[in-house]
Amino acid sequence: PKSARKELVKAVPWACRKDLPFPVESTLFEYKPIDKQDKSDEKLDIFVVAAQKDLVSNHIEILKDAQIVPSKVSTIPVALWSLFNEILKKEPQKCFGLIDIGANSSHIIFIKNGQLEFARQISTGAGDFTEALTGAIFINGEEISLDAKRAESIKRKYGFPDESQDGTTKEGIPLKEVSALMGPVLERLLSEIQRTIEFFKEKFDVEALESIYVTGGGALMKNLIPRLSRELKLEIEVLNPFKFVSFKKLKEKPEWHKMGPLFAVPIGLALDRQKEFNLLPKELKGSHVFQFLKRIFRYALIISILIIALLSQNVGRQFKKVQQEFKRISTEYEAVKPRRERFLFLQRELKKLSALRQSHADRLDINLNAANHLRALSHLVPRNIAFTSLKVSYETRKIEGSDNEYQTRELLLITGVAFENNSMEGVNLVKFLLDLEKSNYFYAINLKSQKIREDGGLEFTIECEI
Repeated sequence: PKSARKELVKAVPWACRKDLPFPVESTLFEYKPIDKQDKSDEKLDIFVVAAQKDLVSNHIEILKDAQIVPSKVSTIPVALWSLFNEILKKEPQKCFGLIDIGANSSHIIFIKNGQLEFARQISTGAGDFTEALTGAIFINGEEISLDAKRAESIKRKYGFPDESQDGTTKEGIPLKEVSALMGPVLERLLSEIQRTIEFFKEKFDVEALESIYVTGGGALMKNLIPRLSRELKLEIEVLNPFKFVSFKKLKEKPEWHKMGPLFAVPIGLALDRQKEFNLLPKELKGSHVFQFLKRIFRYALIISILIIALLSQNVGRQFKKVQQEFKRISTEYEAVKPRRERFLFLQRELKKLSALRQSHADRLDINLNAANHLRALSHLVPRNIAFTSLKVSYETRKIEGSDNEYQTRELLLITGVAFENNSMEGVNLVKFLLDLEKSNYFYAINLKSQKIREDGGLEFTIECEI
């Protein structure tokens, strides 16, 4: 009956106790309620996965010894179910069977409506065919002894020979004898498969199976699949997962492709999306995440230490370089220290002399550059003209046609008197202006003003550019 999810924890082991081949107390359970199309049905169908605690613990210990942290523990039927649903995607309303013939045992599952309806483990596996050939074989009174390695080699080369097939192995064993030795194993395998199919049909009200797929190492045995199909009167097909999935290593080694049936269970586990069916003990669930984070932290710590070491090494080199440069500059500084002191002394003296020079210029009220200008004027001025003042000024103006370029001009303002000389004072002034124009020292001569004094002298003011 339908129960609360909390009650299922106790109800599931109790309900499964009669179907388990081992005690409930030593069993790990995982389950998942199955949705029904008929909502009026009061019963609750539950899909249960169970395994012995000791078996799971042994597998985990092997992984720990190999330093591998498992993220999930599942069963072969669940892996085959995931493989079927992910790569075949057959019509869900039909019923299919899948047989995995392993080395020591075989698993058969039935899938209907996309759900794993029934699963069973069969004790017969591909290794039993090898074991049937191992030991002493008498051919025409002669004993031929085969160890497991030679028996396995014969099985892989000839598979399950037909009873009427002629020929012998390289050891001299007729192929008919090989078929006869393997016959009981085949009969046992066929019987187990047939009984399982009949039980499933009766219990789950299934009229017929659409088809059966075979995986595992047994699927690679020559003539075995046709023999199973003929005896069971069913369509049986070898399922090679490598036809549906691909990865880089498989492309590099195409010879692996034919070995695809051997990898059915691992690929099914890799494709498993049934998160509910994880038989990993509770204390280990999530440990792979912790181990992953621990590994990331370890790598991050190592990288951080390396970065710090590199930075420290770089800082050490920089410090040593700066220290050497400091010593070099200190040595050079000590060498030029007397010169520096002499330079500072001369700098102070220069400031004093500059200040003294400026004070003298202020007292004389004459620009110091006027000496040069007087020297130039002394060669041009006539005898009857005397200067009363010379004034140098500077004018800054923008260059025509430019937005941000300026030009500074040095202007000389000459004030003087042309004395009367037989009424020639005006002529003398004009002659002086012409001489200024002809010189290469003065430019842009401009007579700004002129005035006759009471004594007959002619006062004038001339501006020119130097």
